[in-house]
Amino acid sequence: MRPEASAPSSLSRLQRWMQAVVTHPCCAPDGLVSSGALREHSEEELPSLVRGDERLSPVERLGVYQGMHLPRMVDALSSDYPLLRALLGGHAFEALVSDYVRAFPSRTYTLNRLGDHLPEFVAMRGPRRGRSARANLASLELARTEVFDAPPSTPVAPEDVASVPEKAWPSARLVPIAALRVVALRRGTLALAEALESGAAPPALARGLEHALVFRPDLSVRLRALAHHEGRLLRDLASGTTVGGALRNLASEKGAPAPDAVFGWVRRFLADGLVSRILVVGS
Repeated sequence: MRPEASAPSSLSRLQRWMQAVVTHPCCAPDGLVSSGALREHSEEELPSLVRGDERLSPVERLGVYQGMHLPRMVDALSSDYPLLRALLGGHAFEALVSDYVRAFPSRTYTLNRLGDHLPEFVAMRGPRRGRSARANLASLELARTEVFDAPPSTPVAPEDVASVPEKAWPSARLVPIAALRVVALRRGTLALAEALESGAAPPALARGLEHALVFRPDLSVRLRALAHHEGRLLRDLASGTTVGGALRNLASEKGAPAPDAVFGWVRRFLADGLVSRILVVGS
């Protein structure tokens, strides 16, 4: 790039122009005359923006970056969504990524959160047959990436749990560790994920919901299936519902579990280090 293009007043224009050219799905020449590029710089301005030499013309130099853009996006999303890629197949996954990055282009220096909108995108795209499986699988894989990137949290100490007065528990809120997600999925999604990981034939999804706990208690991300009511309880607690409110929600459901089972789940949540703080009204 030429030095004059680096002035603060023109840098944002140059960046928008470069992005429009590099992210064009066809090629650099078409990118140069795309509406996004022409809003910033005309085609005639190219020699003042990009240097050419005896090896590569300005257009060819842009073509190097343009040609590498989509493969980098595919590599990044293949790392975050390996099961979705296995379900779709390589060519279909690459086509999905091509459409996706046009709708949700990368806006930061890192590609870590590039795929944050992929579940909602696949829920609206492609053949209706199998759409639910693709969207639910993507939701599960998104939770894994979020938990992997979440900052570490210190679980609440046993003595802090013991210090909560019995009468305060109904109004208490359990603050989850940052590396925790509770995902409500179409029934059969976890079996689908397991089949894809093992190379087995993918099963069809069934009616109803199942819950998955995705968490990182140490250096590795873990996945655990939760019983329906257990998942509903943890999802409510993790979203900020008080202990009393979460218990009332469970009691209103068909086939509500016995109190002993519920308190056993809460004790397990605490023992597994899923709670970072207990907020008690007035404390």
